[in-house]
Amino acid sequence: MVNKVTGGPVLKKVKTILAPFSGDFSNQRVTIIRLSPPPNLEDPTLLAKYEAARFSTEHKVKTFKALGCEVEHLNLDASTTSVEFGRLLKHVNKKSISVIVQNPFPEDFKSWLSEISYEKDIDGLRRDNPFFRVSATSETIFRIVEPFAQENDVVAVVGAEGFVGGGVTRLLEESGISVIGLDKNDDLTLTRQANIVVSAMGSPNELDERHIIPEHRLVVDSGFIPLADSPILGDVNRSAYDIPLNITPVPGGVGPFQMATLMERLVRQVTGKQIQQWDIPNSSTLPIYASAVGRGRVLQDNAKAYVIAYEQGKPFPDLATRLMNKDFDDFKEGLHSLQTWYGVAEQLGKSAQALGEISDVEKDFRQGQSISKETREQMDRDINQLAYNRLSAEISEEESQEFLVRLATNAFKQGISSFQVKKILSFSPMIRDLEARKGERASQHYTGEIMREGWKMKKREQPPPPGQDRGPDIDRGPSRGR
Repeated sequence: MVNKVTGGPVLKKVKTILAPFSGDFSNQRVTIIRLSPPPNLEDPTLLAKYEAARFSTEHKVKTFKALGCEVEHLNLDASTTSVEFGRLLKHVNKKSISVIVQNPFPEDFKSWLSEISYEKDIDGLRRDNPFFRVSATSETIFRIVEPFAQENDVVAVVGAEGFVGGGVTRLLEESGISVIGLDKNDDLTLTRQANIVVSAMGSPNELDERHIIPEHRLVVDSGFIPLADSPILGDVNRSAYDIPLNITPVPGGVGPFQMATLMERLVRQVTGKQIQQWDIPNSSTLPIYASAVGRGRVLQDNAKAYVIAYEQGKPFPDLATRLMNKDFDDFKEGLHSLQTWYGVAEQLGKSAQALGEISDVEKDFRQGQSISKETREQMDRDINQLAYNRLSAEISEEESQEFLVRLATNAFKQGISSFQVKKILSFSPMIRDLEARKGERASQHYTGEIMREGWKMKKREQPPPPGQDRGPDIDRGPSRGR
């Protein structure tokens, strides 16, 4: 039974992850330019490309508005000249944080794309762009393929000489994956020699049972062809949809993934912040996820059995899918924590040996080795130590009770939880000295007083909205029975 790799859940999750950045995009404009088809155009395939551009524009408008942007959609008349187009690009480039031009557009318009600043070209239309070396669609397809690719695999890219297919080929080859590049006049049955097939032709029903086989681990159909009086078609004929192990359906496959990629590109470029990139779980690595996140031996053995049965053509149970998605999310969170820890350790000036040990932990985690309790505790200590150092650096005075209250106030203003503030304060030399002299109970009582005063100051300086003025849940220290 084929597994449909859909992008909707990923896009929804990316919107949630990036929602905190919406304040960075208030009153910021994204401009999307689309051309209308010539009035005498009769070619149904070309007309479908213009209609696909309309669909794509609508989805991009919704996507960027969800991020908090103002979106200007300019639908140009087919009579627009090349010079007029160039002037328009120069104008919108000045007032926008991003400019997107929807394909198709006339060939002589391409020379004007240089009017879009590199950093604003998040769709990757400029071939000389150092920030976005390939189009957003090319990057999206590569990121879908990557988790499914295994050692010594071959990927067939149909449409390898095109703008999207060329970008996919480039990224695959740079990552060491062998590629069979095919185009319309080639023998497309050579796809049967590949483990994975990518189609970026934009030509309806180009591939069918002659080209797709049950051994294909993944088929990526990036076509989107809304022909008149017809359902939306892809490059792959519906008759071949049930043949491979996994396929990105049309619609609902590559499109939503691409919107997620565009959102990430815009956030990174505007804020300069590194964000956790979207990824998709792969059924063949389910046992690794289960092991890495600490599942019991029985569940790990079940995961292996699910994968073996699936690769033999049996359906993947709903329970296994839910388990995989949950473990995959936990796996990504663990991986992100380890990568964050490495950056923290660098900022703390840890030795090369210590950094190497963190890299080894990440490598083992990727292979299914769970993170030990001792490692998690060390990670927690380093993160809180760096937080204390940063908060301390914001206060230009010697450590004192007033200093600690100000530190707690600033932490609460930044949205740090009381649980975390307590951990951060534990790195105060004053509090450590108090614990050494008078014990844990005294230090925790003093920490609680500092936090309460910090919360009061935070409320005075930054009043909360009505009904949200509940103070921090502060532990007053261990009871006598502990």
